Amino acid sequence: MYSVSVTSDDDGLRIDRFLADYFAEFSRSFIQKMIVNNDILVNGSPVKASYKVQEDDLISITEPAAEPSPLTPEDIPLDIVYEDDDVLAVNKQAGLPTHPAVGHRTHTLVNALLWYLPNLPDADTPERPGIVHRLDMDTSGIILVAKNSFAMANLNAQFQERTIHKKYWALVFGGIKEPKFIIDRPIGRNPKNRQKMCIDMNGKEAKTTFEVLDIYDGLSFVEASPHTGRTHQIRVHLASIGHPIVSDETYGKLHPLFPRQFLHAHEISFKQPHTQKEITLNTELPDDLNEGFKKIKGE
Repeated sequence: MYSVSVTSDDDGLRIDRFLADYFAEFSRSFIQKMIVNNDILVNGSPVKASYKVQEDDLISITEPAAEPSPLTPEDIPLDIVYEDDDVLAVNKQAGLPTHPAVGHRTHTLVNALLWYLPNLPDADTPERPGIVHRLDMDTSGIILVAKNSFAMANLNAQFQERTIHKKYWALVFGGIKEPKFIIDRPIGRNPKNRQKMCIDMNGKEAKTTFEVLDIYDGLSFVEASPHTGRTHQIRVHLASIGHPIVSDETYGKLHPLFPRQFLHAHEISFKQPHTQKEITLNTELPDDLNEGFKKIKGE
């Protein structure tokens, strides 16, 4: 259940419009359906969708239970970077969600993995078999997948101990003067939009090391090495210093040469669960980013 208090800024708005703006993941029609079902109450009482909220109203929302996902295997091509008896590493394409969620019940990396590996081990969340970490839908790059329960426990422990190291390439707006720097700012959920994150002094620890690799006419090409794994961490950290990632619509703005946010997880280092041998995997910049990047570099 969620609770929302109305401030003077929103006084007089229709409740369906107010909540559609506040909860970006809920459509206005979905909110109207929740109102009809009395899943949304104002000061403890049901209202109509036309109700105009007032300052200090307390709105309570009981989100309907999500429809169960059958986790149907789907024949979606996988770009396999590495595989052994314990681990599969996939170069995830942009536009593919890592796992089922609201709005993306099918056509995810999990659906593709189940086609390739039908017996993936269960995770804490049933809809994430084999998944030990994730990438945002519009971020491309390497994802590790556990092929058995032993590997899942071992890789999860490596993530918790912060011994798995990832590197990302990002193109950002503005010329960054410092060649190498660290952003150590906690991150929390944006109180006005639950799909966004923000710098929050009461949030969770978030630390990223950045290195500027090159600068092109008002754009900086950087490598980001996160020390923690917060949602949207690199994107929020860069936006917080006035250098949002190119074509990141959530925290920045579009760039005509790039169809989606310029963020690619190009390297990951981990220990093989059984042998404990250090493994480092790399990928190249994908075509959808590289085409515009070549133009930026004048190639």
